[in-house]
Amino acid sequence: MNTYTINPWGFEMTVHADAYPGEMIEPDYPGAPPMADIFHVFVGGVDIAEMLNNAQFARLEDHILRAEDYV
Repeated sequence: MNTYTINPWGFEMTVHADAYPGEMIEPDYPGAPPMADIFHVFVGGVDIAEMLNNAQFARLEDHILRAEDYV
């Protein structure tokens, strides 16, 4: 698990997540897109992960993948 400090909405968040670069398309394998598994999202020391909706998780995932240069 890695720790990312990101700022997707104008305030700092600390996110604990694993990021994966994805897999190439092969003739016998469809490949896989880059993705991130988000475990915790801290704002001011409080884990707010259970309060987030799917669109918010998608935005966090996008910021993490960009931080890793996977997209």
